[in-house]
Amino acid sequence: ACMRRGRGRFMPRVDSQDTWVWRSPVPAGVVKATGFLLGVPRCDNRLAHVLHQEGLVVSNPAIALPTYHVQTTPPTKAERYPVMEHVPGEFRFVPISDQ
Repeated sequence: ACMRRGRGRFMPRVDSQDTWVWRSPVPAGVVKATGFLLGVPRCDNRLAHVLHQEGLVVSNPAIALPTYHVQTTPPTKAERYPVMEHVPGEFRFVPISDQ
């Protein structure tokens, strides 16, 4: 999991990972437990929890491995993150690391 960078100042967060990289195959338990949409509040940390529960190591090397977001269109209504909508269930914060 890796927090993305965009325009402006880099603001490290433990509750936002926008780039995901893993080795396949993905464990069947992960596939079964991830029937939720990405891009919804708390989805990042819900996914981190599921991956951790399945025994995978989740890290956020946002300093050593920067990723960048380039927005070419105006945000859609879904991208504005309504306060009331979020992914339910347990979640896990992913501290930023330099590795």
